[in-house]
Formats: sequence, C-alpha cells, structure tokens
Amino acid sequence: MGVTARDDSKDWHLTLEVGSKKWHIGNADAKTFEDAYMKKVCGANGCDGGSPQSFDYRFEDAGYTSKGKGSITMTGSVDNDKDMMNAILDQVEKALVASADCSTVKAKKCLSTYKRNPETPQIAQNCHDIEFQSCQLVNYIQATMYDPSHSQKAQVTFSAKSDEPKAFSCGATIGLIGGALTAFSFPAMGHGAAGIANALCAATTA
Repeated sequence: MGVTARDDSKDWHLTLEVGSKKWHIGNADAKTFEDAYMKKVCGANGCDGGSPQSFDYRFEDAGYTSKGKGSITMTGSVDNDKDMMNAILDQVEKALVASADCSTVKAKKCLSTYKRNPETPQIAQNCHDIEFQSCQLVNYIQATMYDPSHSQKAQVTFSAKSDEPKAFSCGATIGLIGGALTAFSFPAMGHGAAGIANALCAATTA
C-alpha cells in the first residue's frame, strides 16, 4: 500500500514506491511506454490488470543479436478522473526513464540461418556487426495520489517482466528517480494549483 502523505502538506501529493528489481528491455525505448502500453489499459476509472501489454526487444546473446519479449501490467483505480490518471502515468514514466541502466553493446545481426542436416545446429549466415543500447529498468512502481486533506484518491501499480529480473540498489537509484519527478496539475485540483511528487523505496513488492 502507499504511504500517507506528509501531515504538513496542503497540496495534492503523489507518492511513488519503487521496487528492488530491474527488468531487461534490451533496445526498447522506455520513453514510449506511457503512450504505447500504459494508456491503452488505463482510463478515468482505473487500469485493466487482465490485459498485459507485450513487446519485442533486441538483446545480445553470445555475440549475436537475439529477440526477447517484455510484458507490462497496469492495475489500480482512480476516482473517475482521466486527467488525474494521465498525471499519474506521466510521473510513472519519468521514474522509469530515470531508473534506466543502459550500456552500448555490439553484436552480429544475421539475416538467415541454415542446417547442413537435421542433426546439426543452425549456422548463421549473411551477418553484419551492429551497435545498440541495451537497458534495464526498475520493474515495479506503485503510485498513490492524495488530496490536500490527505484522503487517498487513486492508486496505480506498474509491474513488468521479461527475462529473470536482477536485484539492484533502490537506495542508490531513488535519488535519480526523485530528481526526475516534476510538479503536476489537472483540472480537479483547481486553477493555479500544483501537486508535489516524491519517490521512496518500497518495503515489499508484489
């Protein structure tokens, strides 16, 4: 569950709890995830957790390119406000992008394979060298929205998987994530109002 907003806060407040594992997205671009996958299943009343969104990505395996598949699941509810949902998703994507751990990799991309006979392994042919970014992101974020009276108005959870997730230091990354979050607004907050977003390491993850 989300934590309670600060007792001295007079603003709308969004708290993001960040998990302690990362997932491999290869050469996929985290900056596209909100529009391509999150908004497809999240609307004014919440997210459809029964419709995971999947995508293919490229990664390096033993010196050659290989294809992997990632999956994003969104769950949670919102108080009948699409603009509030969009404000939450914007901050979740900012947190994802800030958590990225990327490296440039080189691999051979082969256009075809063949076998001399059914008993021999496939042999790659028509190969050429390519270079691309391969990234890992945090795989769990729970975002909880509070109004100025500290009442919970929404809670949305992002979870993702691909190959075996890897542990990472949330404490070492949380500063980058918190620094990437921005003030936010939506019509229900009232004209000129601005919300505050912060991030912390989750005690446990689903």
